[in-house]
Amino acid sequence: PFKTIYLISGYIPETGDEDDGKLVEANVYLPKTLSTLFPASRIIYCSSVSVYQNYTSGRLISIDDEPKPKTKYALSKLWGELIIQNHPSYAIVRISSMYGIGMKQNTFIPSILKDLIVNQRIHLYGDGSRMQNYIHVSDVARILIKAAALALHTTLFAVDKQSYSNKAIAALLLSELPGELVFSGEDATPSYCYDNAFTVHTLGQLEF
Repeated sequence: PFKTIYLISGYIPETGDEDDGKLVEANVYLPKTLSTLFPASRIIYCSSVSVYQNYTSGRLISIDDEPKPKTKYALSKLWGELIIQNHPSYAIVRISSMYGIGMKQNTFIPSILKDLIVNQRIHLYGDGSRMQNYIHVSDVARILIKAAALALHTTLFAVDKQSYSNKAIAALLLSELPGELVFSGEDATPSYCYDNAFTVHTLGQLEF
């Protein structure tokens, strides 16, 4: 049997295009099938911080906080977590917004980078204060590997030590490429920040 199974696969729908069948098949049936077929393996399940979508904007969220999913996607990931929790050996890792090679081009960082390259500007809605947490794919991989080496059932974060505002991300890009920062309208998207103390304590120092 496999010593460790990294359950990375999942269906992440485009905005407003949540396919119930695909969500259940990829995010619920697949974890159930693997958990049943490989009872002697340790399963490392990649979940999402989206299970906290209904928390108040800007609230510091810890791993002990009760999940409050809002979308069907978030609910399907939480359902997958509940299935994996019945496995003899597991770790659940809730991941924030990953960046790196293979990022979806319609997500925030690739979209504003494209705007900067093509139009020499970055357009932000509202005042740019919305906070989001970003973590590189290589850092997520290191956390998953560390989680596999544990001898306990646990739920962890794969998040950066701090969240960054849209304005801060834009300023970072503008420090490397010429362009201007433009604001308009309003941004009602909530901000998310995480207390990563438990994960750091459990896995040891995380160097990002």
